Amino acid sequence: MRRSIAVQQQLHDAMSDDIAKPTTIHRSRIARLKTVPARLVSSGSAPAAPLLMLAHGDSCHGLSQDDTDVIAQLRVMGNINPLILNVSHHGDASTDELLWPKQQRMIDALQDPANWLDNRNPDAILFSGGGDGLAGNAFNLLNECMPSSGQG
Repeated sequence: MRRSIAVQQQLHDAMSDDIAKPTTIHRSRIARLKTVPARLVSSGSAPAAPLLMLAHGDSCHGLSQDDTDVIAQLRVMGNINPLILNVSHHGDASTDELLWPKQQRMIDALQDPANWLDNRNPDAILFSGGGDGLAGNAFNLLNECMPSSGQG
């Protein structure tokens, strides 16, 4: 019994470490944006505010700490590259993602002002569950930010 509890704690700690690294990187990007000089903002020379997204689910995270193709592509497509806070962990089952501990992880990320710009909420939440990820029409908002490719 003690061994089982110790293994569960080790898994929990490893998962927390896996999520902490991308969260730290995201927060440093947000902090840099928050320090854009007021003179640039008032003159209209400041860079456009990026889309802010929260990613949650197993497929949003690769089999390593690297991003999946979807998140990597979203981060570099269009004229305004989104900032994506990835609170995902590979291997989370869809049913597990919907239980309270994983919901609390997402709620905590949403409520932490260090993750967002000037009291803004994310523009989108990306959710993936074991291959049954959801996107739907929410991706239409990216059409305004993406260069025209001539394809419909």
